[in-house]
Amino acid sequence: MIEFKKQVTENRIVTTVAKWIADIIVVVFLAYFIVNYTCERYSIVGHSMEPNFENGDVVLVNKIEYHLSKPKRYDTVAIEAKEGSSVEYHIKRIVGLPGETVQIKNSIIYINDQPLNDDVIDADIYNVGIADNKIELGKDEYFVLGDNRNNSDDSRSQSFGNVKIDNIIGSVWFRVLPFEKFGKP
Repeated sequence: MIEFKKQVTENRIVTTVAKWIADIIVVVFLAYFIVNYTCERYSIVGHSMEPNFENGDVVLVNKIEYHLSKPKRYDTVAIEAKEGSSVEYHIKRIVGLPGETVQIKNSIIYINDQPLNDDVIDADIYNVGIADNKIELGKDEYFVLGDNRNNSDDSRSQSFGNVKIDNIIGSVWFRVLPFEKFGKP
């Protein structure tokens, strides 16, 4: 009888340990999946997104949202830009959507020849770049601008140009740093 109780106790310990190991494996797998496939951390470098994002801000980018839906006007997105043999990452705001025509005249953004009246940034645009002429977006292209409209390398630049959907990593989802701005941007 004592042998039986000892064996049952040993089985409970083995079962408990096995459950703990299984739980740890599941948690590690989920953490790995979440970190590598659903979101990614980026640091803002430069001043092109001021005043909404400042140099040194750290944000989390939702990498699966655009597998389920399409980017929308005014979404803040992370973009992968290949420049020669190097890759750079940019944070910009979507202004023009696929199939639209974008032009900037007299500091006003025009979408399909209509002024963009509800722009989230209220600033005069002095540097219109290539957007002084109408820019027709392809079926997989977006026109992006930095929030600091007069100090941003964005779709107005010939070298930056329109952004293809394949180069959009995801939407800026959450600000991690600085702590006083912690939360949804």
